[in-house]
Amino acid sequence: MTTEKFNPLDPRMFTDPHPLLDALREKDPVYFEPTLNMWVVTGHHEAMAVMRAPGGDHRYVEFQRLRLPGDVENQPYLRRMREWILMKGGEDHKRIRGVFTRHFTKRRAEDLRPRLEATAHALIDRFADTGRVELVEAFARPLPLDIIGELMAVPVTDQARIDHMIEAFKIAVQPLPMTQEQLRTANDGLTGLDGYFTELIAQRRNEPGDDLLTVLIRECEAGEMTPEELVSNAWGLYAAGFETSGSAICNGVWLLSRNPAQLELLRADWSRMDQAVDEVLRMDGPGQATVRLFTEEIEVGGHVIPADTPVLVYFLAGSRDPRHWSCPHAFAVDREHIRDHFGFGQGIHRCLGAHLARVTMAVALEAIFTRLPGIRVDELDWNQHSIFHGPSRMTVSWPRGEDNADE
Repeated sequence: MTTEKFNPLDPRMFTDPHPLLDALREKDPVYFEPTLNMWVVTGHHEAMAVMRAPGGDHRYVEFQRLRLPGDVENQPYLRRMREWILMKGGEDHKRIRGVFTRHFTKRRAEDLRPRLEATAHALIDRFADTGRVELVEAFARPLPLDIIGELMAVPVTDQARIDHMIEAFKIAVQPLPMTQEQLRTANDGLTGLDGYFTELIAQRRNEPGDDLLTVLIRECEAGEMTPEELVSNAWGLYAAGFETSGSAICNGVWLLSRNPAQLELLRADWSRMDQAVDEVLRMDGPGQATVRLFTEEIEVGGHVIPADTPVLVYFLAGSRDPRHWSCPHAFAVDREHIRDHFGFGQGIHRCLGAHLARVTMAVALEAIFTRLPGIRVDELDWNQHSIFHGPSRMTVSWPRGEDNADE
């Protein structure tokens, strides 16, 4: 049992967080860390209770005050980020979520499957004969970037420009301390995203289409969102929609390539892919953790958490809790009844893009393991963000000279 103080910025939390989270859960699945003045939740049952408890929200401004003392409310990144749905609470959150649930549907996601399949194979065509590639930039980011761009009708010629600003989003969404350099990146990047999508929305008003952005504009004109909310939720959907999916694709490649027997089960019956996607999300979902503040005290795991006290919930830990899962660290593509993992969060803030993310992951993983038999991971660098979990760089290789055509 560990006696260490828990540090969410420990480098081991980026490279291999599971041993540290297991040790913390063993110590107490609901643990108060005085050096952080935060409660840290690592148990499945306890995390589910926190995520589903009434009165709990991100309370974005409050967390940013903890993160950056001073006049944080006038920081450009905060003024823009607090209009995004994930940072909204109460009736504001319910109102905006209603807009998305009406239009960002499972059917809309399924309609994009042919485009996803064509794009996935076109990307692989570019490197299939080389025998080696850095997969993040060559495949895992471009695929969801293309499809979220298609969903919102963002011009292909602009996508690289927007991608460059996404680092700002990843910094701004987190609750932990930031450096002055990160602050500049967050402010500059979100100002850039805000400006770009303001211009795009103005253009789309003059030239509406059948895309999701046009739908959101109509909802704004009907009074369901303010103009500021429209802009922030446009770039927020875009940024979150491809950033997390890209990480999830790489996490799937990592897990399947390390578990050849499970990969063979999947290759023998691709209808298992939906279960395999859920198992990837359970084992190594793209979201490492989230935060909550409650308006009233709550009791979780035998502890009373006072109102207005930060709660840090580790999705990666809850999804591998041995009290809930059999053999939680074993990867099994035929594992059943696993939809209560935290790969998409839980509760009222559960990921709005879950349907599209599932389709994107399924198409990507089947394409990779069909077209590149014998693929293995040679080099892997994990990103250094406390909220996101996935590789920043993944070099893979596969035997050359084999037939990489579709089976």
